[in-house]
Amino acid sequence: MKKLSALLLCLFLFCAAFCACDRGVPPQTDATAETNEAEIESATETETQNNEERPVTLGMYSTDSLNPYKTGSETNRRISALLYDSLFRINENFEAVPSIAENYELEGKKLTVALRNGLCFSDGNEITPSDVAYSFTLAKSSPLYSAGLSNIASCTDSADKVIFTLSVEDIFAVNCLDFPIIERGDGAKEFPAGSGRYTAKKKGGTYILTAAEQSTIEEEMEQSHIELLDLAQHENPLYLLRTGVLSCYFDEDGQAAASKTDASVAKVNLNSLVFLGFNSESEYFSNPKLRRAVSLLVDRQEIAATAYDAMAKEADCVFNPDWSNCASLQNAKSATNAVEAETLLEKENYIYAYSNNKYRSKNFEFFEIRLLVNSENKSRVKAAKLIRTRLEKAGIKVNLSSVDFDSYKYALENGDFDLYLGEVRLSANMDFTPFFSSAGKANYGINLSSSVCDAYFDFKSGKIDVSTFVGVFDEELAFLPLCYREGAMYYSRALKYEGAPCMGDIFSNAYSWSF
Repeated sequence: MKKLSALLLCLFLFCAAFCACDRGVPPQTDATAETNEAEIESATETETQNNEERPVTLGMYSTDSLNPYKTGSETNRRISALLYDSLFRINENFEAVPSIAENYELEGKKLTVALRNGLCFSDGNEITPSDVAYSFTLAKSSPLYSAGLSNIASCTDSADKVIFTLSVEDIFAVNCLDFPIIERGDGAKEFPAGSGRYTAKKKGGTYILTAAEQSTIEEEMEQSHIELLDLAQHENPLYLLRTGVLSCYFDEDGQAAASKTDASVAKVNLNSLVFLGFNSESEYFSNPKLRRAVSLLVDRQEIAATAYDAMAKEADCVFNPDWSNCASLQNAKSATNAVEAETLLEKENYIYAYSNNKYRSKNFEFFEIRLLVNSENKSRVKAAKLIRTRLEKAGIKVNLSSVDFDSYKYALENGDFDLYLGEVRLSANMDFTPFFSSAGKANYGINLSSSVCDAYFDFKSGKIDVSTFVGVFDEELAFLPLCYREGAMYYSRALKYEGAPCMGDIFSNAYSWSF
C-alpha cells in the first residue's frame, strides 16, 4: 500500500512539472504593461527635464580677455559680441542693421550717426555719443578692429550725435561701424560696462554669462545663463562637441565633416575671397584677352566643391554672392567654355600644335606659365592643381610652384610668377582697395593705372553703380575671383538652434537656443 501511495505521489509531481513547462512564462498582465509604459514616460520626462536644465556652453580662452579691446583671439572676440553692442551689426547679406544707432546720414566724407534714445549700459548709465567716440579711439588702435576703420580719419561727438570723417569717400562706410561700444573710461577693466545681451562674471575660475537687465534685445531670453568652457585646457574642441561638453563650435575653415563631430552644421557667410592673380607685366598676361581665356578654362564650381569641400560659394562676379547689392546683377553662372577660350587664343596668334598638345606663339615658343601657391595652405594647393589640370587639358603648360610662405611672399614681391593663388578677407564695406591701391596687400601684378582701378574708386564714391563697375572689371579682369569661403557652425543635435549666424555676430541669436 505504501509503495502504491509513493508511486501515485511521483506520478502527480511529474504531471505537475510537465504542465508547468507546457504553460511557459505567464503572459504579462495589463498592470505590468502599464507599469512599464509609465517607467518609459517617466524616463522621457526626466531626459526632457535634464535637457531643459542643461546650459548652453560656448568656448573661450581664459588666457585671453573678454574685454574686446584687450583680447587677441577671434574666439574671444566672438564671445564679446554677446556682451557689447555696436552702432550697427552686419547681417548675413552684409547689410548694416542699426543696433545702438537710430539712423545715419552720409554726405561726401561726413558720416553722421544718431543714437537710439534711452539705451543704457549694464551699470544703468545712459549710452552717450561721448562713449562712442571713446570706443572708436580704442578700436582704431586695436589689431582686431583697426583694419576695418582705416578709412575713418576721426570721430567727434556732439550733444546727441556722432560724426565720423572719412579719408576717402565710401558709400558703404556705415558697414564699418560695427566696433564694440563700451562705457567711457572702462577700457582697462576686465569686464567693461556694455549694452549687450549678456554680462560676464568669473565664478570659481569659471566664466558665466548672465542675461542683462539692460539690453537692446527686445525678444524673450530663452537662455538666462551661458557657461564658458576654457578651450586652452583641451586639444580638440570637436571632441568636446561630440561628447556633449560643448554646445557649439565655430570653425572658420569649415573643413571638419559634420558626421565626424556627430553634430548638425550651419554654414556662415564669410567675406574671404579666394582668387587667381595675374602678373600684368608677364609675357602672357599683360594681354587682358589671355586673362579672359584662362577665366573661361578655370572651373570655379569645381574648386568650391572639391578644393574647399563644398564650404565655399563660386564667385559669379567679383563681389560676394551673398551681398544684397548683387541681387540687381544679371550674372550667368561662371561655366567653363573651352571653345571660346580656344577662339580667343587663336585670335591672339596662338596656334595649337597637335603633335605636342600645346599652344605656341607665332615665333614657335610654347605657352608655358608658372603658377605660384603657398604650400602651407592645403585647400589652395588643391585648387592650384585643379587649375593646372584644366589649363593643361586645353594645351597650356603649367609649372606649379608650391613653396613655403616666405618663398611665396618673396616671389610675389619680385614678380616671379605668371599666376598665383591668393586669399583676402574683405571688410564688410566690400573694400577692394587691397587690390587697387598702391598700399594694398593684394595688388601684386595689377596695373594700378588701368581703367578698372579708376572705375573701382568711382564706384566706391557713388559716381557709378555696381553693374557698371562689374562690367568694367569683367572686361579688364585684373584678377580672377574664384570663390568665397564659408565657415561652419557645428552644434549639438539636441540643441534647438534657429536663425542664420553671420560673420559679424556668430552667436547673434544664442539667447533663443535651448535643449
